[in-house]
Amino acid sequence: MEGANPKQLVSIFFIIAIAVVFALNFGPGSQGCGVRPSDASATVAATVNQKDISVLEFNQRYTQQLNMFRQQGNPLPDNLARQFGIPRQVLETLVDGELMGQAALEYGVNGSDEEVQDTILQGQDFQKDGVFNLAQYQLALRDYYRKTPGEFEANIRRQLAAQKLLEIVQSGAHVSEEELKLRFEKDGNKAAMTFVRFLPSMFASQVALSPEELSTWAQGHAEEVKAAYEKNKVLYNQPEQVRARHILVKSAPGATDPQKQDAKARAEGLHKKIVEERADFAELARQFSEDTGSKASGGDLGFNAAGAWVPEFSRAAFALAPGGVSDVVQSQFGFHVIKVEEKRPPQVKELKDVEQEIARTLLTKERSAALARAAAEGALAKAKAGETFSALYPASEQAGGMPSFQVPTAPEAVESGDFTAETLSLPRLGAAPELTTAALATDAPALLDRVFPSGDGFVVAQVTARSRPTPEKFAEAKDALRSEILRARRVELRDSYMKALRAKAKISTNDALVGPPAPAFGG
Repeated sequence: MEGANPKQLVSIFFIIAIAVVFALNFGPGSQGCGVRPSDASATVAATVNQKDISVLEFNQRYTQQLNMFRQQGNPLPDNLARQFGIPRQVLETLVDGELMGQAALEYGVNGSDEEVQDTILQGQDFQKDGVFNLAQYQLALRDYYRKTPGEFEANIRRQLAAQKLLEIVQSGAHVSEEELKLRFEKDGNKAAMTFVRFLPSMFASQVALSPEELSTWAQGHAEEVKAAYEKNKVLYNQPEQVRARHILVKSAPGATDPQKQDAKARAEGLHKKIVEERADFAELARQFSEDTGSKASGGDLGFNAAGAWVPEFSRAAFALAPGGVSDVVQSQFGFHVIKVEEKRPPQVKELKDVEQEIARTLLTKERSAALARAAAEGALAKAKAGETFSALYPASEQAGGMPSFQVPTAPEAVESGDFTAETLSLPRLGAAPELTTAALATDAPALLDRVFPSGDGFVVAQVTARSRPTPEKFAEAKDALRSEILRARRVELRDSYMKALRAKAKISTNDALVGPPAPAFGG
């Protein structure tokens, strides 16, 4: 074998991952492996236009993928990888590679002998002390890849051809000078501002309504009240509800049997104190419950319909009469002791029963919206007189990290960060086209001199930074911007080509091996 032609030797499995990477260095040298997410009796992972992809090839690639996660410091067990759909993604990558290989063959694109040889000699998993090692190669080829030299060399040649074809497809990506300028002008035309949002909900507590005033308003707005009732009818048709307390002794999902038994025994001890020793349930909950959300209130969970709780908890709670205490109930959270305080039968409220309630809600909203607008106009007047929004409405300590889905309870000054005309959403505000357009119409930092609508509220704002594109800045950024656009365009071309190949291909996959395809959303 010492005189063997290197061109007939095979190196590391040269992986063409159409959507991700072209080469992974996780071959036989990385067999912390042994992962086999497959039925041992299965031999075919997928068939692409009558060409089989073997389970062995899938298992090797899947192991490489898990090893990659591990080496990047993110170990992913097989069961968790399956939840994330990793086996399916690996198989789809193999299918894409096979489709590209078949297309390359059809168009006469091929890997040369020299390219195959370079791949062989550069394969790190077949090197010893930095030099290709024939014995190491032969052992791995026999025990890991299970292919003859000819088969493996053909496989490399085919994948090199697929890579070449992909490069040809992506070489069609082009960016004109005019397009660069337009993109730069869009990206370079940016601003930043401080804004304050005034919501009706912030002022609802200031609205006081007398019964006479409410009755008069309801009579004059009967159609509005009726429309609100029809729109929210589900709120007035309520299922049976239970007001329950509970004591929770936690048991983690990965707890050992002894740990579970210990948690259960503690719950049973508390149950005994309540049932046999007549101990006060609420007091025991305050002392021993591990549910931090209800502990301070003596385990009180308020009124809830059955669907508000996990099934085991709901079944036990709704089976009890008021004043009843359950046996120990196990759920995904641990072990519960449940007491039912009250029950509400199903309720169906007619319009006449909730007329005044709806009228109060609508009129309160109307009045609080007027207060919110007045407060916004007042803030704008103070800002025109020289005061700053940050001083008028300082942010609370937690505001900086407050998620955008959390509704603020008082006006606060918020820094937007940089945005452009393409920005779809501002932090803690969302889409605000009128506001962003007005900010970008300024030439320098300035107070925006009107109140802007924002959902059901109002916003005032001060532009704090303003930047426009210049020829000098364009010259500096042009090369980086061209590279960025080209990368995105190459991905678009690749994805479009793969979509076209898939559309005309006949593909079947072993769903028992990798799980069912993810459901499609949208149109």
